[in-house]
Amino acid sequence: MKRIFFYFLFLVFASSVVAQIGPGYLGKRFMLGYGFHFSPAILGSNGSEGSIIGRGPHSLGGDPAFNSTHDGFLEFAFKNRTSVGLSCRYYNSTFDNSTSVYGYTFTPNGQQYILSGEPGGFYQIKGLNYALYFKFYNKRYVAPWGRYFLLGPVVNTYRSFYDPGIMKLETTDGSGGAKIRIDNFGAQGELYARGDLLFGWGRNRMIGNRVTIDYGVNFQLVALGFILWDAIGESPFDIFSEVQTTNYNYIEKTSKRRVREVNKLNVFVKVGVLLF
Repeated sequence: MKRIFFYFLFLVFASSVVAQIGPGYLGKRFMLGYGFHFSPAILGSNGSEGSIIGRGPHSLGGDPAFNSTHDGFLEFAFKNRTSVGLSCRYYNSTFDNSTSVYGYTFTPNGQQYILSGEPGGFYQIKGLNYALYFKFYNKRYVAPWGRYFLLGPVVNTYRSFYDPGIMKLETTDGSGGAKIRIDNFGAQGELYARGDLLFGWGRNRMIGNRVTIDYGVNFQLVALGFILWDAIGESPFDIFSEVQTTNYNYIEKTSKRRVREVNKLNVFVKVGVLLF
């Protein structure tokens, strides 16, 4: 009877060891989940038009404000300490029109006016980031459990929307006081796409044998390279470019700065479910 009991214990122990040697946690290799990413909105305005410091004149700051991103992901552990994942992240942000624009317009009598300054109000930015990433786990752990390093390419796509009744340059002529106004800032909902490299660190913890809690920090390499220029308010390409910022290219040139600010650094918490 003792031999049978010890033989049974040996089989249980051996089966658990084999399960951990193979890819996946207890043999489960697919994970589906949701994540929430956030970072401080220090200078640029977030989706609620708030910022901590603000760049002015439309985001003066003074209150706690955060960029927030929602993330849906699917991961597959194909080696003992390596998994591959697909991620789609959504966010909503705004640009506070803190950059000067030069616009041209004509009065009803045919006189040309050149207006310059910061447009009024904000415009909206809605982004979708698509990432293919790899997680490399510490040698003491088995994917998808434990500490890891993350690396992979990401494509940041986004669209911009503005309200001509709010976003405008406006003045009066020197004679009759007639209003001169520019409210055409290009097409609404135009799609932009830019590539970057995603990397970061994190840790997966298991709850039971099915639910995972994943937390850590991630970065985008190209966006980090612009951290000083974005704080100044203009990229080196804009400073040394001969292409003037006009009302027609204003959103194209300024929205990419706000997108970098949202994506350059994020702390995240994810909840996943091991499927099979």
